[in-house]
Amino acid sequence: SSTTRQEEIRHLGYKFDQEVDRSLMVIDPIQARAFLKQALQHLGRLRQSNQNLFVPLVWATEACQDNYTEVQFALGFIALEKIKDMFGETKTLDKTSFAHLKQEIEEIVRKSVPNEAEQVLEKIPELSRKKLWRTLEEVLKDQNVAWKDLYPKESQIGEPTFLKTRNRLFHSSQDVEFGYLSDETLKVQVVLERLLLRILGWKGVDQVLPH
Repeated sequence: SSTTRQEEIRHLGYKFDQEVDRSLMVIDPIQARAFLKQALQHLGRLRQSNQNLFVPLVWATEACQDNYTEVQFALGFIALEKIKDMFGETKTLDKTSFAHLKQEIEEIVRKSVPNEAEQVLEKIPELSRKKLWRTLEEVLKDQNVAWKDLYPKESQIGEPTFLKTRNRLFHSSQDVEFGYLSDETLKVQVVLERLLLRILGWKGVDQVLPH
């Protein structure tokens, strides 16, 4: 509701410092009025098409303000995944095709590993979703958002390193070295900011560089 959004905006407002480091600002203050006008127009169009960018914007804002690098990375990546799901095609097959495939796989699994069949079959629904990077890459291409310039010494890199960092941080008990995680967090924030600006209709996307 509008009341909830007003309360959330007011909540975020209390966290802003009185003095702002202009070097950390994504939008030049001189262009702020033009950006806000354009961004609000695009937000309105998105809401009319049932695409609510409000939550990813809140997470992206919180990611920049938290004191812990792990939390910054996590919130930034969650915002990135939310946008990926909003604007990308996440399914590999249509329901009918996948239902036929699922039936064939179930028969093979039950014959091959009858004792472990139920555990294996629990993972089958995941086959209906594309690999995270495949969908995210499609969204970045559709929005004309660059990311390879963040790896100037690795011209042949196939996907951002922060995907593996996400898996280590989210799906394992491994620690991630602080310096490396800080660098990965900056990369996530840059890609996220570029993507948000592009969706909001702003042209100066490529000016967003690691802070």
